[in-house]
Amino acid sequence: MEIGNRIRLEREELGYSQRHLAGLCEISPQYLGQIEKGKILPRADLVDKLSSVLGITADYLIRGGKRKPASGIDSTLKKAFQKLLAEKNSKKKIIVLNYLRSLNNNLKKRTQRNKQQDG
Repeated sequence: MEIGNRIRLEREELGYSQRHLAGLCEISPQYLGQIEKGKILPRADLVDKLSSVLGITADYLIRGGKRKPASGIDSTLKKAFQKLLAEKNSKKKIIVLNYLRSLNNNLKKRTQRNKQQDG
């Protein structure tokens, strides 16, 4: 499988359109389309950007083989948030945002309680 096919498969797995992925990478959808069709090869800096946005290693994009995510939990979170941001459903985004705010507040309170107990 060629690099363009791997980019297309990863893009589709995230539910991104060519236009959306191209926007995230600051390139034109036409340029991305040519890459995905194997007509041109992406520049090295673009491979880095694509791998980061898609949450996979640049090595996987270039060489293929076993699909490897980029570094652990950061990559998983990034992919999940990118997928959420691509959603058209604003209510879903608001629910997640409110949940994250609540979770963050609870974690701060827990950290403060632990510091008081230790001190």
